[in-house]
Amino acid sequence: MPGSDVPYVSIDHRQAGTDAVQYLINKGHRRIGFITSDERFLYARQRREGYHAALLRAGLAPAPELVCVTGDNSYAAGSQAAAKLLAVVDPPSAVFAVSDTLAIGAIKGFSKAGRRVPHDVAVMGFDDVPIAGIFEPGLTTVAQPMVELGAAAAEMLLALLDGQRPASRILQHQLVLRESV
Repeated sequence: MPGSDVPYVSIDHRQAGTDAVQYLINKGHRRIGFITSDERFLYARQRREGYHAALLRAGLAPAPELVCVTGDNSYAAGSQAAAKLLAVVDPPSAVFAVSDTLAIGAIKGFSKAGRRVPHDVAVMGFDDVPIAGIFEPGLTTVAQPMVELGAAAAEMLLALLDGQRPASRILQHQLVLRESV
């Protein structure tokens, strides 16, 4: 929670978003869509900040018509967002979604519209959920170190219960490259 003195463990969501979009830019994409869920959540806002930061750093103007706020983190919402992005006069050649669920839904939406991933549109997700590696095409995504995050959170809780004041920790994310980009 911003402004809270409660210790936390997380990743740098803004930097992870920047790295994801920079990877798409490095692959030659200039029209990059963004699918986000409920921006009341800090992680969603930070990932959007990373999206914008990467575009601006590359000299690309963020296009409001390429941003879909779903308000929901479901496969159906991702599919609907893909349809909205395809309805834009100049649709994106790549999409970054704030979750793998939205990204997989977007891939299904693009497929229903006759678009092939990654040939017609590249898709990048976030979280590296188990299905991301099994789904076809395999989803390129940002992985969070889930086991390490859980272990660090447990250590911090035990320290708090013992009367200690543990410091907050930021762990490293990783791009997992698969076939969707």
